Amino acid sequence: MEIPFAMSWIEIINTVVLAITAAIIAWYTVETYRLRRETVRQNELQLRPYVVPTFSAKRDGYKLELKNIGKGTATNVHLDTLSIDLGGSEEQWRAKFSSVDYIEPGSKTEPGMSSNRLPKFLSTMLVPSDSAVPWTLRVLFDDIEGGRYLLEFDIMPPQIPNSTNVIVRPIRRMPPDYRFEG
Repeated sequence: MEIPFAMSWIEIINTVVLAITAAIIAWYTVETYRLRRETVRQNELQLRPYVVPTFSAKRDGYKLELKNIGKGTATNVHLDTLSIDLGGSEEQWRAKFSSVDYIEPGSKTEPGMSSNRLPKFLSTMLVPSDSAVPWTLRVLFDDIEGGRYLLEFDIMPPQIPNSTNVIVRPIRRMPPDYRFEG
Protein backbone atom coordinates (compact mmCIF):
# COMPACT_ATOMS: atom_id res chain seq x y z
CA MET A 1 0.00 0.00 0.00
CA GLU A 2 2.86 2.36 0.41
CA ILE A 3 3.82 2.15 -3.22
CA PRO A 4 0.56 3.72 -4.53
CA PHE A 5 0.92 6.49 -1.94
CA ALA A 6 4.47 7.27 -3.14
CA MET A 7 3.28 7.12 -6.75
CA SER A 8 0.55 9.65 -6.01
CA TRP A 9 3.10 12.10 -4.54
CA ILE A 10 5.31 11.65 -7.58
CA GLU A 11 2.33 12.25 -9.86
CA ILE A 12 1.41 15.41 -7.93
CA ILE A 13 4.97 16.75 -8.08
CA ASN A 14 5.19 15.87 -11.77
CA THR A 15 1.90 17.69 -12.48
CA VAL A 16 3.04 20.79 -10.57
CA VAL A 17 6.37 20.85 -12.41
CA LEU A 18 4.58 20.48 -15.77
CA ALA A 19 2.14 23.31 -14.87
CA ILE A 20 5.04 25.62 -13.89
CA THR A 21 6.88 24.72 -17.10
CA ALA A 22 3.76 25.45 -19.16
CA ALA A 23 3.34 28.85 -17.43
CA ILE A 24 6.99 29.73 -18.11
CA ILE A 25 6.67 28.72 -21.78
CA ALA A 26 3.47 30.82 -22.11
CA TRP A 27 5.17 33.84 -20.51
CA TYR A 28 8.23 33.40 -22.75
CA THR A 29 5.98 33.18 -25.84
CA VAL A 30 4.21 36.43 -24.94
CA GLU A 31 7.51 38.22 -24.29
CA THR A 32 8.99 36.94 -27.56
CA TYR A 33 5.91 38.18 -29.44
CA ARG A 34 6.24 41.65 -27.85
CA LEU A 35 9.96 41.76 -28.66
CA ARG A 36 9.30 40.79 -32.29
CA ARG A 37 6.54 43.42 -32.62
CA GLU A 38 8.81 46.14 -31.18
CA THR A 39 11.69 45.10 -33.46
CA VAL A 40 9.45 45.39 -36.52
CA ARG A 41 8.20 48.80 -35.33
CA GLN A 42 11.76 50.05 -34.79
CA ASN A 43 12.79 48.87 -38.27
CA GLU A 44 9.81 50.68 -39.81
CA LEU A 45 10.67 53.88 -37.91
CA GLN A 46 14.30 53.63 -38.97
CA LEU A 47 13.42 53.27 -42.67
CA ARG A 48 10.63 55.87 -42.71
CA PRO A 49 11.03 59.13 -44.62
CA TYR A 50 10.86 62.29 -42.51
CA VAL A 51 10.28 65.51 -44.44
CA VAL A 52 11.05 68.81 -42.68
CA PRO A 53 11.05 72.42 -43.84
CA THR A 54 14.32 74.32 -43.97
CA PHE A 55 14.60 78.07 -44.23
CA SER A 56 17.36 80.31 -45.51
CA ALA A 57 17.28 84.09 -45.16
CA LYS A 58 16.80 86.11 -48.34
CA ARG A 59 16.38 89.84 -48.92
CA ASP A 60 12.55 89.82 -48.94
CA GLY A 61 11.85 86.90 -46.62
CA TYR A 62 12.83 83.30 -46.08
CA LYS A 63 13.34 80.71 -48.78
CA LEU A 64 11.49 77.49 -48.00
CA GLU A 65 12.87 74.11 -48.98
CA LEU A 66 11.85 70.60 -47.99
CA LYS A 67 14.48 68.15 -46.79
CA ASN A 68 14.06 64.41 -46.25
CA ILE A 69 16.07 63.64 -43.11
CA GLY A 70 14.77 60.06 -42.92
CA LYS A 71 16.32 56.96 -44.48
CA GLY A 72 13.42 56.16 -46.81
CA THR A 73 12.28 57.93 -49.98
CA ALA A 74 9.32 60.28 -49.48
CA THR A 75 6.79 60.17 -52.32
CA ASN A 76 3.75 62.31 -53.16
CA VAL A 77 4.88 65.20 -50.97
CA HIS A 78 2.23 67.89 -50.48
CA LEU A 79 2.21 71.13 -48.50
CA ASP A 80 -1.06 72.56 -47.26
CA THR A 81 -2.07 76.03 -48.47
CA LEU A 82 -0.57 78.68 -46.20
CA SER A 83 -2.41 81.73 -44.94
CA ILE A 84 -0.20 84.10 -42.96
CA ASP A 85 -1.45 87.23 -41.18
CA LEU A 86 0.92 90.08 -41.99
CA GLY A 87 -0.17 92.28 -39.09
CA GLY A 88 -1.44 95.85 -39.70
CA SER A 89 -2.75 94.76 -43.13
CA GLU A 90 -6.18 93.20 -43.57
CA GLU A 91 -4.83 91.10 -46.39
CA GLN A 92 -3.36 87.72 -45.62
CA TRP A 93 -0.45 86.31 -47.54
CA ARG A 94 -1.68 83.09 -49.15
CA ALA A 95 0.41 80.53 -50.93
CA LYS A 96 -0.55 77.35 -52.73
CA PHE A 97 2.20 74.81 -53.35
CA SER A 98 2.66 72.30 -56.12
CA SER A 99 3.29 68.73 -55.03
CA VAL A 100 6.69 67.06 -55.23
CA ASP A 101 6.86 63.56 -56.74
CA TYR A 102 9.62 62.30 -54.45
CA ILE A 103 12.48 63.38 -52.19
CA GLU A 104 15.37 60.96 -51.78
CA PRO A 105 16.96 60.49 -48.34
CA GLY A 106 19.24 63.43 -47.49
CA SER A 107 17.99 65.51 -50.44
CA LYS A 108 16.39 68.96 -50.51
CA THR A 109 13.84 70.32 -52.94
CA GLU A 110 12.12 73.64 -53.44
CA PRO A 111 8.36 73.27 -53.91
CA GLY A 112 6.69 75.34 -56.61
CA MET A 113 4.36 78.04 -55.34
CA SER A 114 1.69 80.49 -56.42
CA SER A 115 0.85 83.43 -54.18
CA ASN A 116 -1.56 86.34 -53.94
CA ARG A 117 1.55 88.56 -53.76
CA LEU A 118 2.98 87.34 -57.06
CA PRO A 119 4.81 90.52 -58.10
CA LYS A 120 7.02 90.33 -54.99
CA PHE A 121 7.39 86.55 -54.83
CA LEU A 122 7.16 85.59 -58.48
CA SER A 123 10.45 83.81 -59.13
CA THR A 124 11.39 82.30 -55.78
CA MET A 125 9.57 80.55 -52.99
CA LEU A 126 9.82 83.10 -50.22
CA VAL A 127 7.90 83.07 -46.98
CA PRO A 128 7.33 86.66 -45.81
CA SER A 129 9.43 87.83 -42.90
CA ASP A 130 6.81 90.35 -41.76
CA SER A 131 4.38 87.78 -40.34
CA ALA A 132 2.65 89.02 -37.19
CA VAL A 133 1.61 85.72 -35.61
CA PRO A 134 2.80 82.12 -35.52
CA TRP A 135 1.64 79.96 -38.42
CA THR A 136 1.48 76.25 -39.14
CA LEU A 137 3.11 74.47 -42.06
CA ARG A 138 1.58 71.04 -42.75
CA VAL A 139 3.48 68.46 -44.82
CA LEU A 140 1.81 65.29 -46.10
CA PHE A 141 3.91 62.52 -47.67
CA ASP A 142 3.96 58.79 -48.38
CA ASP A 143 6.62 56.15 -47.96
CA ILE A 144 7.39 53.64 -50.70
CA GLU A 145 5.07 51.07 -49.11
CA GLY A 146 2.07 53.40 -49.30
CA GLY A 147 2.03 54.58 -45.69
CA ARG A 148 0.83 58.20 -45.44
CA TYR A 149 2.23 60.61 -42.85
CA LEU A 150 1.33 64.11 -41.70
CA LEU A 151 3.83 66.44 -40.04
CA GLU A 152 2.84 69.82 -38.65
CA PHE A 153 5.31 72.58 -37.83
CA ASP A 154 4.35 75.65 -35.78
CA ILE A 155 6.56 78.50 -37.02
CA MET A 156 7.25 81.36 -34.63
CA PRO A 157 8.24 84.57 -36.45
CA PRO A 158 10.28 86.65 -36.97
CA GLN A 159 13.54 84.66 -36.58
CA ILE A 160 12.39 81.64 -38.58
CA PRO A 161 15.83 80.09 -39.26
CA ASN A 162 16.46 79.75 -35.52
CA SER A 163 15.43 76.15 -34.78
CA THR A 164 14.07 77.13 -31.36
CA ASN A 165 11.30 78.98 -33.17
CA VAL A 166 10.04 75.90 -35.00
CA ILE A 167 7.93 73.52 -32.93
CA VAL A 168 7.47 70.07 -34.45
CA ARG A 169 4.30 68.21 -33.56
CA PRO A 170 4.49 64.39 -33.46
CA ILE A 171 4.29 62.63 -36.82
CA ARG A 172 0.91 61.04 -37.45
CA ARG A 173 0.12 58.09 -39.67
CA MET A 174 -2.86 58.95 -41.85
CA PRO A 175 -5.32 56.82 -43.85
CA PRO A 176 -4.17 56.22 -47.46
CA ASP A 177 -7.03 58.35 -48.85
CA TYR A 178 -6.35 61.40 -46.60
CA ARG A 179 -5.99 64.69 -48.51
CA PHE A 180 -5.68 68.34 -47.60
CA GLU A 181 -8.94 70.26 -47.89
CA GLY A 182 -9.25 72.79 -50.68
